[in-house]
Amino acid sequence: NHECDLALLKIEDGKFFEGITPMQIGDTPPIRTPVLAAGYPMGGNEISVTQGIISRIECRRYSHSYYGFFLAAQLDAAINPGNSGGPIIFDGKVVGIAFQGNSNGDGIGYMIHSDVIRHFLKDADDGKIDGFGKIGVHIADLINPDARRILKMGAKQSGILVCDVDKTSKSEPRLLENDVITSIDGFAIMNNANVLNERGENVFFKNIADRKRLGDIVKVGILRDGKEFLSEVTLTKPSYKVGPYLFDKRPRYIIAGGFVFSELSLSFLDELGNKVPPNIIDLLGEDNDPVDAETIVLTQVLGDESNMGYQNMGCEILESVNGKKIKTLKELADIVDAQEDGALTFKFESKTKVILDAKHIKDSAQSILKRYNIKSDRNL
Repeated sequence: NHECDLALLKIEDGKFFEGITPMQIGDTPPIRTPVLAAGYPMGGNEISVTQGIISRIECRRYSHSYYGFFLAAQLDAAINPGNSGGPIIFDGKVVGIAFQGNSNGDGIGYMIHSDVIRHFLKDADDGKIDGFGKIGVHIADLINPDARRILKMGAKQSGILVCDVDKTSKSEPRLLENDVITSIDGFAIMNNANVLNERGENVFFKNIADRKRLGDIVKVGILRDGKEFLSEVTLTKPSYKVGPYLFDKRPRYIIAGGFVFSELSLSFLDELGNKVPPNIIDLLGEDNDPVDAETIVLTQVLGDESNMGYQNMGCEILESVNGKKIKTLKELADIVDAQEDGALTFKFESKTKVILDAKHIKDSAQSILKRYNIKSDRNL
């Protein structure tokens, strides 16, 4: 699961485990606890074991996923390349997994919290990864006292404001804009969106939902117009307009008349570096509706006589083809394949239109692939 940067490995030769005693997975201990980090920092043939102190437990962005914001523990044991995937040990048990550091400071490393490890193992029980679910709301803190007064919150009440509700959100009663979420599964939510969990850890409220699997229900306390009630929220699958990193798969694309269309992803943005246009930056963190839709981007135009005048286009979000709104690359490919002649019109979200001759681009398809040394016009 790239969200939480964890993988299960299978050893093909069962003899590998002869004479080996497996370690149990324990609970991540509280701050100020001394722990051991084992691994092979910077390589080497012998295992390295260093000692450190857990200095902080909080939700952090996981580096393998822009959208992965999960519970982690900070420690001052040296975490270097080669430590990643190695156990953090306390009282003879694995209480975390080393996975990233912070190059902007000295001696700042991070381990995956045992809550996240257990979620991953439970998720993998059925042989597939579903990932983490979401509540489906956009929230804001309520630190401002005037905002709390206007929302009819009592002196002893705290919580967060619902700014928007995803169309795909599932709750009963349904959450509404301007609701105040006061609790989650019995844990009171503070005005800064944190909760104190049963271990006394001060963590982002989403961490309570992250303990559960996709499709499970969390109970949230709601304050609406001064009245309190509970709502049952089903955790749904996140789907973003900018897709995740493509660590273990080839980019999906289709070439039509030299126009290269691909699914918009974080990997594509990495290729652009500091040249990401504002219209695409604005899509970061935005949810897809429907959840199975893809954001299709024109990455570039491979120059050819059939696309003369359009060669400088790129980083345009496709809206429709021949007036039909396009939701997936497969849908785009089907329309292009089905049209033998006549006009093929691409319309982009920038309101730009491209008009091509369907027969002309089909006749030029092979010559374009040959000219640019491309084996196939698609990978779907």
